[in-house]
Amino acid sequence: MSSGEAGSGSGGGDGNIKGVLTHGGRYVQYNVYGNLFEVSTKYVPPIRPVGRGAYGIVCLMKKKRWSVGGGESLNRICSAGWLDDAPDCAAVNSETHEEVAIKKIGNAFDNRIDAKRTLREIKLLRHMDHENTKKDRKDLMVAATGETVSAEEDGEKQENALAQMLLHRMSIAIRTVFTGTCIGVFIDKGWFLLSTESAWPNFQIISVPQVISIKDIIRPPKKETFNDVYIVYELMDTDLHQIIRSTQPLTDDHCQYFLYQLLRGLKYVHSAHVLHRDLKPSNLLLNANCDLKIGDFGLARTTSETDFMTEYVVTRWYRAPELLLNCSEYTAAIDVWSVGCILGEIMTREPLFPGKDYVHQLRLITELLGSPDDTSLGFLRSDNARRYVRQLPQYPKQQFATRFSNMSAGAVDLLEKMLVFDPNKRITVDEALCHPYLKSLHDINDEPICPRPFVFDFEQPSCTEENIKELIWRESVKFNPDPVH
Repeated sequence: MSSGEAGSGSGGGDGNIKGVLTHGGRYVQYNVYGNLFEVSTKYVPPIRPVGRGAYGIVCLMKKKRWSVGGGESLNRICSAGWLDDAPDCAAVNSETHEEVAIKKIGNAFDNRIDAKRTLREIKLLRHMDHENTKKDRKDLMVAATGETVSAEEDGEKQENALAQMLLHRMSIAIRTVFTGTCIGVFIDKGWFLLSTESAWPNFQIISVPQVISIKDIIRPPKKETFNDVYIVYELMDTDLHQIIRSTQPLTDDHCQYFLYQLLRGLKYVHSAHVLHRDLKPSNLLLNANCDLKIGDFGLARTTSETDFMTEYVVTRWYRAPELLLNCSEYTAAIDVWSVGCILGEIMTREPLFPGKDYVHQLRLITELLGSPDDTSLGFLRSDNARRYVRQLPQYPKQQFATRFSNMSAGAVDLLEKMLVFDPNKRITVDEALCHPYLKSLHDINDEPICPRPFVFDFEQPSCTEENIKELIWRESVKFNPDPVH
């Protein structure tokens, strides 16, 4: 390796991606299929692209096995990372030895709206991660026989259903007691003994937070001239969009488990007085343990804001009726509508409402739900909006059990409560978590809320691109006080 060459790694399995040292050896620049990534030298090969949206990159990764409670398996089809407009790459942090995803936002400050979106996601995810105090965990896999449980490290084969429950079923109330070389674990009214080695008492059995976490904001080499932002996230294997579009069979157990995690995460988000506003399958990230995490908070808003309609919100297919009808005020019910669309899509393998435009979108909704009567239009303050809805073609309500005949009765009932035209009559996240369909997973003691609301204090109109640039610089310094990194 030459003195100016930082290393080489596999580029999605095709050739090597080599890096060139820059800024006196403190940074390394990689050319990833025409996209230049300049990162600090603690991020080392193998470097590989893991996502592409309109302008980014997608590549395949090694096939893995997924497991879901009840013995169901799910083959991972491909990795897609964040399928948005920014390219992502995977690398290894040489200090922590963990594989991470690095998202590059190029020319981040050319547009004020896009710059605010980047800052918004950074600050919101930092807030969520800070409030989630149980961050450091190691996965614990077990193999049970009778009333004794032998423990093995993450990555070992699971032997039976109890092992899968302990790893995957977050509803199980788990308490631990360390006594010498054994751990006592209380699971569903019964105690089990786990044989341990000397290091095992350091393990924590905790539930997985359902919001993606930021690992680092790479500190730019020079404050005065930087224009690209590099955000380092925990690496997830794929997203729900890729799984739905694959040929992999999805059972009711899969649907139940994914839905529970989504609602659990959304409860945490809403408790911080935050609306996600862009829930869709490609923003729900999944890993090899079937953990689901909510990503892409760039369009999020607090429930107290009044300028809701100043920016584009929610991909049209997942947009609630109140958004389609330009309501000036809306609530967390918009996210619940999106969850309902996602629930139906998991089981039908097709978007429920793939509207070509606003008019077509409303028509598809009313074809399923039936045309709303006057009692369902009370949320509309605009007389023009009410008149518009009334003049639309009239449709009778379809029978959900017939339309979604491949779904279980419980799933259909919950779906019908989510897809309600009037947001005031739509089921809430808390009510959905208590629904009988999720009874086997629901545990109110393991569904945390955020201790403090999030404040978008940088959203003032007077906040310029330069102000945003300064704030993002400060965020990078919080992660990297030492300019070497």
